[in-house]
Amino acid sequence: MNWDALGAIAEVIGVLAVLATLGYLSIQIRQSNRQESAQAVKEAFTAFVDAYAAATENESKAENFRDGMNRFDELGAVAQAMFHSKMQALANGYYQVWTLHKNGMLADEELFQTSRGLFLNILRTPGGRQWWAQWKHMPPETYINELDVLIHDPESTIVPTNEDLSWFKPEA
Repeated sequence: MNWDALGAIAEVIGVLAVLATLGYLSIQIRQSNRQESAQAVKEAFTAFVDAYAAATENESKAENFRDGMNRFDELGAVAQAMFHSKMQALANGYYQVWTLHKNGMLADEELFQTSRGLFLNILRTPGGRQWWAQWKHMPPETYINELDVLIHDPESTIVPTNEDLSWFKPEA
């Protein structure tokens, strides 16, 4: 065997090694992207669920949340500010979920629909609508437009939270 043949064999082995390395790196990058996507979904849902839980974590906060949903315009400035903080946290948490869904990173349609329904349940309350009308200039226009359509859809089967859950109904 001559040196030219050995050089050709070495080149073939080198090309195969490079291809194997590229294949391995491709698999690693794909797995890393899936893990990052899963982590982003987990963080978004955690933020959304935590915001909902924080809104009702004690009697005082739960009463403010209920009152805000039922009669936002009758609340004093401090109570409105407290309700606003809760709603803003919920809106930001849902926005993260919505963004992941729009970018194709949230493939679980049922999970997305459940999250959207939960947020819309709150936005469809009288206080939720009043709060949204004041706050909606903040997020991106596509987010605003989509939620506006869903909030005001007369065909929607989404029941406002204050009509659906007894503990959020207005006090008599």
